[in-house]
Amino acid sequence: MKYINYILLLFLGLLTTDTFAQLLTNNGAIFYSQPNAIIAVQGSVKNIGTINHNGFIQIDSSYVNHSYSSGNGVFDLYGNWQNSGSFICDTSHVFLKGSQQYISGDSATHFYKLSCMGNQKKIMQQNVHINKQLNLNSLELATMQDTLFIDNISPYTIENNSTPGQEGFVSSSDNGTLIRKMQGTILYTYPLGSSNNIPRYRPLNIEPYDNNPVSYAASLVNYTPESNTNIDTSLCDINQLFYHKVNRVSGTSAAYIQAPSYIQQDGYFNLFAYLQDSSWTAIHNSTYANNYNAVVIPVWDTSMRKIVLANKGAVLNGINGSPVKCLNDTGFYFIQNIPGYTPYWNISGGTILDSTAMSAVWNNPGNNLISVYLRNPLNNCISNTVTFPVYTASLPDADFYYQQSTQMNNNYINFYDQTSGEPVSWNWNFGNGNISDQQNTNTVYTHDGSYTVLLTVKNQYGCQDTAMKIIDIKEAIFIPSAFTPDGDGVNDQFEILYNGNFIYSIKIVNRWGQEIWNGDQTQMWDGKTKDGNECSQGTYYYFLNGSMNGLGKEYKGSVTLVKK
Repeated sequence: MKYINYILLLFLGLLTTDTFAQLLTNNGAIFYSQPNAIIAVQGSVKNIGTINHNGFIQIDSSYVNHSYSSGNGVFDLYGNWQNSGSFICDTSHVFLKGSQQYISGDSATHFYKLSCMGNQKKIMQQNVHINKQLNLNSLELATMQDTLFIDNISPYTIENNSTPGQEGFVSSSDNGTLIRKMQGTILYTYPLGSSNNIPRYRPLNIEPYDNNPVSYAASLVNYTPESNTNIDTSLCDINQLFYHKVNRVSGTSAAYIQAPSYIQQDGYFNLFAYLQDSSWTAIHNSTYANNYNAVVIPVWDTSMRKIVLANKGAVLNGINGSPVKCLNDTGFYFIQNIPGYTPYWNISGGTILDSTAMSAVWNNPGNNLISVYLRNPLNNCISNTVTFPVYTASLPDADFYYQQSTQMNNNYINFYDQTSGEPVSWNWNFGNGNISDQQNTNTVYTHDGSYTVLLTVKNQYGCQDTAMKIIDIKEAIFIPSAFTPDGDGVNDQFEILYNGNFIYSIKIVNRWGQEIWNGDQTQMWDGKTKDGNECSQGTYYYFLNGSMNGLGKEYKGSVTLVKK
């Protein structure tokens, strides 16, 4: 093993064994390391010649290239990287393992593979290109005002730790940005973050809409959006913590943009807004996607250079329901469903039964009012308030009375309405299968028993009330003991009165038992024989056989025929 305090290379050097030095300076020579070479420099490497490195080199300080450097080797660097010449990365791999390290120089560096390690952030002071792989691990790569180009179209080019609190990310200031080349309808992650103010990791995912080559730039601005801007009236509020910059820098493909949601840290947001003419304007086709737990823009437009998470203010169009309700009736009322918002109802003249599927009972007659607004419990956004007048109509007071017919064989009862409250319709149910819609009416009961009579009335508003009474109908048969067939229109016939469904046959005999007349319930004896001859005054006898409501009945007795 060879120990060198100072090496000045003015010749072609072939290093194949372990080599240690405090300073390695190539002052114009050609320096070549074979793939199995291991070099340790306890200081810096300065190249103003040609280096073709293919082995492993550990540099405790900086690597400074002012000329030409190439090769497929590994660089373990604990100091800064400075490239002011031509660095051909080939398939080399650079590990930044020191504390705070800088990537600088007059020329942009193309890294084949770059891994950020150590315990402090890495700072760019010149543009950087990644040809194959960038591994951020848990560190910050600060582009500052420069650009980090990811030239590999693979969506897996950037690797980072995404464990909360241990994220690796790319930060930018001013015009610095991260640009990714993309091709294909694949989701590309931009692991954006910042250590300024409050440390924050807020990535963006961008997916092209087609398979054409396209490049998008994105960065995180970790402070309050421009204070001199306005917010359009369709928005409730915007994120006051940070916003993103997005730009399409090459190609024409549109893209889908997704911002993963960090509700606990940032609050709830349900869409994006973009800066347009000094005003944050809602991107109305953006929305919160539950399946991705993210806010998404379905189609990004080139005008949307600055985008911020926002909340769309809910706008209620109105309340649907019946404008007229009856006293003590339940009403149901509806508004459009706006996800994420909870309705807050208020009524005068009633009691809310269910504030979710809005129902209320109205217990105050006259003009009343119902109102509602929406509130999002995640961000306290409140909608406009809409109102809806409801007239609560008093109920009519149903009542009636009834009178039984004085003529038993007519077998009907009269009903008379006594409702107050200006009824306009009546509905009678007599309990015997008959109904009526007349204000005053009657019905016939053909069987004895108890009958429930219902009268339902309605006023002009459709409000109704019902009165109920029970009527007892008893079986009755009345056979007179005398009649006067003198033609004066009073008691001229032997009329049998009954209440019910009475079917019978009857015969009349004189005192010698001779039959002089016979008939049934459809006929009445007028005091004449069957031949039409008038019978003399006197006592006659009847024999009646029949059935009342299906029950057999038999009557016999005497009747006096009186002539005046």
